[in-house]
Amino acid sequence: MTAAGETQTGERRLHGVFIQVELDDSIRGDRELARKLAEACPVDIFKVGENGVEIVEENLDECVLCELCLDLAPAGKLRIRKLYDDTVLERT
Repeated sequence: MTAAGETQTGERRLHGVFIQVELDDSIRGDRELARKLAEACPVDIFKVGENGVEIVEENLDECVLCELCLDLAPAGKLRIRKLYDDTVLERT
């Protein structure tokens, strides 16, 4: 999985952000899922990009942990990691 807020070496960046969104590569190119995520997210963390699901990193600090994105994504393919206590929210 690749994650927003992560450097190429896997280090975390914490610029006032308390979560990290991790997308499985198998869903990253799904434009229909991208549309659903973009419509559902109340703080615009997701958008439809040329190649499918894109994460709007500058909006990560707005996340309210509503879990709507987790309800829309296939089980185990999207995770929200709380950086302040390293717990992971995901559907299995």
